[in-house]
Amino acid sequence: MATPTLQPHVESFFDEDSNTFTHLVRDPHSRRCAIIDPVLDFDYPAARTTTQSADALLAHIADESLEVEWILETHVHADHLSAAAYLKDKLDCQLAIGARIREVQDIFADIFAAEAGFARDGRQFDRLLEEGDSLAIGGLECRVLHTPGHTPACVSYVIGDAVFVGDTLFMPDYGTARCDFPGGDARTLYRSIHKVLALPDSTRLYLCHDYSAEGREGFCCETTVGEQRQHNIHVHTGIDEAAFVAMRSKRDAGLGMPRLMLPAVQVNMRAGQMPPEDANDQAYLKIPLNLPPNAHKVVILGGGAGGIAVAASLLKRQAGMDIAIVEPSEQHSYQPGWTMVGGGIFTPESTRRPMSTVMPKGVHWYRESVVGIDADAHEVTLGDGRKLRYERLVVAIGLELDWAAIEGLEETLGKNGVTSNYRYDLAPYTWQLVQSLRSGRALFTQPPMPIKCAGAPQKAMYLSCDHWQREDVLGQLEVTFHNAGGVMFGVPAYVPALEEAVKGYGIEVQFHQRLIAVDGEAQTARFEVAAAEEGGEPQIVEQSFDMLHVVPPQKAPALIKDSGLANAAGWLELEPETLQHITHPDIFGLGDISGTSNAKTAAAVRKQAPVVVENLLATLAGDSLAAGYRGYGSCPLTVENGRIVLAEFGYGGELQPTFPKWLNDGTRPTRLAWQLKARGLPFIYWNLMLKGHEWLARPASRDV
Repeated sequence: MATPTLQPHVESFFDEDSNTFTHLVRDPHSRRCAIIDPVLDFDYPAARTTTQSADALLAHIADESLEVEWILETHVHADHLSAAAYLKDKLDCQLAIGARIREVQDIFADIFAAEAGFARDGRQFDRLLEEGDSLAIGGLECRVLHTPGHTPACVSYVIGDAVFVGDTLFMPDYGTARCDFPGGDARTLYRSIHKVLALPDSTRLYLCHDYSAEGREGFCCETTVGEQRQHNIHVHTGIDEAAFVAMRSKRDAGLGMPRLMLPAVQVNMRAGQMPPEDANDQAYLKIPLNLPPNAHKVVILGGGAGGIAVAASLLKRQAGMDIAIVEPSEQHSYQPGWTMVGGGIFTPESTRRPMSTVMPKGVHWYRESVVGIDADAHEVTLGDGRKLRYERLVVAIGLELDWAAIEGLEETLGKNGVTSNYRYDLAPYTWQLVQSLRSGRALFTQPPMPIKCAGAPQKAMYLSCDHWQREDVLGQLEVTFHNAGGVMFGVPAYVPALEEAVKGYGIEVQFHQRLIAVDGEAQTARFEVAAAEEGGEPQIVEQSFDMLHVVPPQKAPALIKDSGLANAAGWLELEPETLQHITHPDIFGLGDISGTSNAKTAAAVRKQAPVVVENLLATLAGDSLAAGYRGYGSCPLTVENGRIVLAEFGYGGELQPTFPKWLNDGTRPTRLAWQLKARGLPFIYWNLMLKGHEWLARPASRDV
């Protein structure tokens, strides 16, 4: 069993040609050790490799009678060629790297047109390491930190009081690593760095590179967490994430390609092996000339419900299809569950999974934001400056929650009794407030349409009132619903059941009242009341509160308008039945970004995804668009804990119930609908919809 308290003995070897440090990490109580980031010498102009540095390392190991157990790579390096394969052949040891090497291999195998037999699953390495994994070096425990940002596969090795950070950090006077390589991300790097800087100040940090900042003589590879916190020119204490991202992005835009990047990546993605020999028994490295932007058959913008569902359904129909998804988030959320979190029914953790676990196998995942769409050039621009070309584009980027539109709201969210189920981190606070409130005034707000799930503002209110009623404190509470609109719900068939709930709980409803400001410390909300007559002046009223549940105004991302793809209101302009763009037939869309008149719900996406898939494939085949979307949306209105009004409707308010009325009357609260919401829908979402299984989602047939 490894002993974490032992401290390593570290010797570092510097390769001046590539400015790289190789570290030999030794258990002080045995002869066992590990090599981190070894260098293979490479004369680029002569196209010749030598093993002088590696042989010197081997000689030292022999002189000290050391036993090498591991060769550890912190990432696929672009500054030097790895000697891992050469050393592994000489030593009886294992080779390890971060598990996301697969993504790096997938990216660069395409760039360098790797041989057909090149494995993109990391099998060239003996062990692929995940966050929290550990391995033993004699009596030392080596713990793995996933520290992406420079590349997706970067890891740091925590061994006793020492951390080997690869290219995450440089010496304090030089700053941090670049983030403009494929899969790199400045925001992610900032967070990775702060994972390292959360360690004790005395923790030793060993770097992979040093470039000797101006004014300093010599090269250094060792610093401490405390020194980095105080003095790192890019990330010292006081520099926030936004400032770092702005600095890093500007700096990276002016950097040239690393001198050895083209040969280094081709060798290092193969675990230090050369590419296979050609017919003349000679190995060659490739230099891509005038490399065009990455191109894919289908590019999907957004890795939420719509983007993942479309990708999975496409692959069900055409296995191996070239699909790229652009999505910066590392987490995927089942947002319909957040209302249930706020009502104490779900845990927040049950509504979220790592994005990697829902990403369909075989897609190219670009962990970046999208900042531009050039529909005429069939090209999108990513946040790191890369461009992707597409044959077909699917836009599923969702909408934006405009918290800043309400004065004073952002600074008081999560405290002073102000909450919202529209954020993962705030829904638990809603339940905390509901449980603690025994008397006073609770306000629930609804902004102007359109919003995600038009019933969600009421769901939070009804579940809260149900709890207060069960606790026999509802009579001591004054509950008010401030609705910017003029009706309880946009489809009249469901209104009577909602009015019964409002009456039963004693809720006061205020129509045409829009929340415009919040004073958290004073616990006061300010509303604009629409004029009773057209042309009249609105009034401003204030209301004190003990609990305030806010639904923020919601808007289309500026990206759509700036790209010329929006309707007059800024939403993606789609043909309502086919979900194809009005003026660009190679573009489709679905989900909350859509300018169609359906309800913005996950249930709508479940019906939209097969329509998009069928019609997209039809355009590729030159066929007519036969799949039709009738505007289906579903809003399970939780009027109490245990009963739901299952509102299902389409364009024009047409009722579109899934079940016959004798089984479930969707206009009345039923226990069956509750069971569907609490048990069935999460299972359908995670295990069917996101896996390409289109349960009860067959598209309507169009007359073509």
